[in-house]
Amino acid sequence: MSSSLNMWEGTPAALCLMTDISERKRGEEELQRYHDRLEGLVKERAIELETTNLALIKEIEDRKRSEKALHESEQRLELALKGGALGLWDWNLTTGRAVWDERATQMLGYGVDEMEPQVRTWKVLVHPDDWHNVSNILNGHISGQLHFFEARYRMRSKSGQWRWYQGCGKIVEYDPEGRPLQMSGTVFDINEQKQSEENLKSCRGDTFPCPENSDR
Repeated sequence: MSSSLNMWEGTPAALCLMTDISERKRGEEELQRYHDRLEGLVKERAIELETTNLALIKEIEDRKRSEKALHESEQRLELALKGGALGLWDWNLTTGRAVWDERATQMLGYGVDEMEPQVRTWKVLVHPDDWHNVSNILNGHISGQLHFFEARYRMRSKSGQWRWYQGCGKIVEYDPEGRPLQMSGTVFDINEQKQSEENLKSCRGDTFPCPENSDR
């Protein structure tokens, strides 16, 4: 029995065919491994993106809830201030910038843009006889000796009239070393109340007859 082995350029054709199949197989296996790795990376990336997306959704929802709560809180504060006829002020202790809201400036007869946004504006408007006491209370709070600032004092209105006010405030921000940075508070016109108190003192001192006793 005889057989012949086909030759391809001096190499048995069967051997060439086996070599070609083996190389193709290795290429296919390598391509499959690359495909598997790529598919794994895609899945990992998809999981990361999904996790990030869920975190972002939660953050957005939390932020919306916070913004809603803040808005509701601001509305309640606005109603409280409006109902109590209170003005707001804010003072940056580092720069000296001090601002008053519209209600606070209207108490003095000024527009918001008519009062220089500096704490020295407040000092200039406070009655000289009252400033020493106001300053002591203010410094007591800033130094930490008093829990909050509260004082009664006269201020000169735009018309030149001296009117009584009650100011309250508290430091709301500190730096990492504990130094005060920001202070906020309210101001309230107590001129009528103060006048009533003075009238009552006059009555008690019999300087003037009290209205309720004038018919006796």
